[in-house]
Amino acid sequence: MPIQNNKVASEGQANFQKVKEECNVVLDALHKVVACYRHLAINVGGSSDSKHLRDELRRTRERAQELAVSNRNIITDALRDKQLSKEDRQQLERLWVQFSSCLELLHNDMCKVYDLGMAVPLSSTNQPAMQTGATGKQWAVHQLGLEVYLLFNAQKLRENYICN
Repeated sequence: MPIQNNKVASEGQANFQKVKEECNVVLDALHKVVACYRHLAINVGGSSDSKHLRDELRRTRERAQELAVSNRNIITDALRDKQLSKEDRQQLERLWVQFSSCLELLHNDMCKVYDLGMAVPLSSTNQPAMQTGATGKQWAVHQLGLEVYLLFNAQKLRENYICN
C-alpha cells in the first residue's frame, strides 16, 4: 500500500485562497456593474433618454464605486503581506491589472455620460432633447422626397435640353 502524502495548507495559504476567492467574486461583480453602466450609457442623449435613465446611471455608478473601494482594500491589504510567495503575488498583481482596467473603462464611460448629459440636458417635461425618427403623416415625408426628386430631375432635363 503506497504512502499517501496529504498536504495540509498552511494558515497563510488558506488565507490567501480566501482572499483570492473574495477578490474574484468582487471583481466579477464589478465587471457586471461596469457592463451594465456601459449598456445604460449608450442611451444618453438618444430617444430613450429620461430622468429614470439618468437615475439608474447614478445608482449603477454608486454601486460600481462601492465595489471598487471594497476590491481595492482587499487587494492592497493582501499585496502588503510580506510573506506572500512569488506565485501568489503574481496572481494578486494580475487581479490588480484586471481591476484597474475595469476602472479605466468605467471612468471613460462616466466621462462620456457627463459630456453627453451636459450637451443634451433633459427638459422639465422629461422629454428627450433630441427627437429621432419621422413625425407627422407619412405621406408628407414621401411627398417632400418626391418633390426633391422631381426638382433634381427637372434641372438635369433643362441642362440636357439647353446643351443639345
